[in-house]
Amino acid sequence: MLTALRNNKSLTFYQTTEFRPKFSVDSSYTGGITATAISSTAYTTATVTTQFNNQLNAFLDAFHAERERIANKVAEGLAKDSEYTGARNDAVKLAWDYEKADVEMGGRGSSDWDDAQCQEIKETGKVRGAEGHHQKNVADHPEDQGDPDNIKFYKSRKEHLEKGHNGDFHNSSDAPKIDKDKMLKKTNSKRVFRNEIKGIGIAAAIGIGVGFTIGFAVSLAQTGVTPDSIKYALVNGGKSGLSSGIQSTIGYGIGRTVGQLASQALTGVFSNVGLEITENIAKMCNMGAVGAITIGVFSTVQFVKLVCKGESLKTAAIQVGKQALFSLSLLVVSITAQGIFGGPSGIIVSVGVGVIFVTYTIADTVHQRNYSEKLRVYMIEKCKPIFA
Repeated sequence: MLTALRNNKSLTFYQTTEFRPKFSVDSSYTGGITATAISSTAYTTATVTTQFNNQLNAFLDAFHAERERIANKVAEGLAKDSEYTGARNDAVKLAWDYEKADVEMGGRGSSDWDDAQCQEIKETGKVRGAEGHHQKNVADHPEDQGDPDNIKFYKSRKEHLEKGHNGDFHNSSDAPKIDKDKMLKKTNSKRVFRNEIKGIGIAAAIGIGVGFTIGFAVSLAQTGVTPDSIKYALVNGGKSGLSSGIQSTIGYGIGRTVGQLASQALTGVFSNVGLEITENIAKMCNMGAVGAITIGVFSTVQFVKLVCKGESLKTAAIQVGKQALFSLSLLVVSITAQGIFGGPSGIIVSVGVGVIFVTYTIADTVHQRNYSEKLRVYMIEKCKPIFA
């Protein structure tokens, strides 16, 4: 019947059914579906950053203790003999330890070692053929003989001769020291920065992916599958993905800062009441804090959009409230699953429920569209005698 109506040229008013109601799934519920994944990303990022900083502090504590030991050795030696030079090799050894620590943290040491040399440093603690050079010569600066900052590494004896002593080993050196603590801190800052950028990128990708998928699928369900509808769905999915990506990034950023403090406060409360804070409990607290913030960001944006479209404050508040309630309920279920099963169960439950909800919404949308199409066909059939 529908095909006959389409081919009936006398019914020139017939158009393919294409209704486009206000979207709510892609813009309103994405926050709830992505909240758990984003909070998990924030937790992982925070954990890795903490591990990086702890490793740096462990290196510095060990090296400072060794510095103090060597300094005492130098002081005692010079007190007995003004020409004491027994701590020269101690400085070189500790300087090599700094090089190894920097390489292990992802740096290239004070001499910009290549990949093969970095691997050798990891395995043996030094580079074969490389030589340590005292920037300030020990003869004129005996007090600096044990200072690892006073050591510069040259990759060969020839380089040591030419650059360290201007072609003659008898030439004394009085070059500036190299702050090895600063070197380690700089390398650590770089890897922390990369880790934080990675976290932001993952959060944005989650928002864009979920937003685009939902926006595209729902748009296609509402308009049917035609060349024009696919183009429309791609455009709408792109807009939805971009919007969700921006909101996810904002939610992640707030959650990574304010949410981190809230998470620490929650773990502190649980600790005070005698509960042992395991990794899973810490993750649950982070999911609650960061997830709630993410949902809050999405809900706020949706509320503003509705008001800007002309909805009354009351209507917008009711609609956003219902959506936020769904999102928070999904978050609670995910946190509960995380507490019971641990591992990635929170994300699995969140994504699973989200997929079921979106699938149901798409099926319902297709049903409504088909029903609307049948109703239109029925009305046209009823009008046939009038046009005859």
